[in-house]
Amino acid sequence: MYANEYGAMQSFDPYLKECLLRVSKTTLTLLSNKQKFEEHPDIVEDYFELMVSLMKRNPSLIVQNMALMEKIFVKGLDGMLLHHRKALESICHFYECSIALAKSRSHHSIAILKRHHKEGETQGSESKIRNSSTSTNNRDIYFTKLLHSHGKTLVGHILKGLIHGTVLSSVNKLEQVLEEFYQFNKDILQEYIQFYPSPKEFFEMYFCSAQHKDRRKCVSELWRAAQRYLLRTKY
Repeated sequence: MYANEYGAMQSFDPYLKECLLRVSKTTLTLLSNKQKFEEHPDIVEDYFELMVSLMKRNPSLIVQNMALMEKIFVKGLDGMLLHHRKALESICHFYECSIALAKSRSHHSIAILKRHHKEGETQGSESKIRNSSTSTNNRDIYFTKLLHSHGKTLVGHILKGLIHGTVLSSVNKLEQVLEEFYQFNKDILQEYIQFYPSPKEFFEMYFCSAQHKDRRKCVSELWRAAQRYLLRTKY
């Protein structure tokens, strides 16, 4: 709630930073492994929703704490196979936002920049506009580095979820993160997927599909094929 109400007000940054650090320390200590994610889905949901709110409303605060952001990015991977729908949805949304913030000139970045421009005009402050532009450029760089460091592992967890039995309601969430990565950099995603064992047919069809709906269908077919295989090997 506080992130939504005060997140865009720079004067509250010191208080939000202190809140973020304290909440993160407690939460990340509690969520020490995959089992803890399963045991505390409500905490997982609330925490990653908080992070998404801050990333949307005050990305500069996140950029100032990229060491913490990297810890959260890595820790969230432990929850990528959760069966709790809302908790997994909040984690996937977190990764979608992380990738979107790395996309130079993405719709999200442009919207934030335009908002700051409007605020600058209202307040008659040209320096704020320049600072917003610089902040946006830095944000792109920091989040791009984050994806280059941990993106391969993220893609691996998504594929593992699709191939090794995630529930149907989770397929769309995982697919949306994969699509965000595709929009970020198709070539890098292609390289990362090649690193993990996945059906050749899926790989070829996915990257030959020009439209999102066709790529979504490929992901759905991959999941269904995996389910059929798991059923055959079970009996």
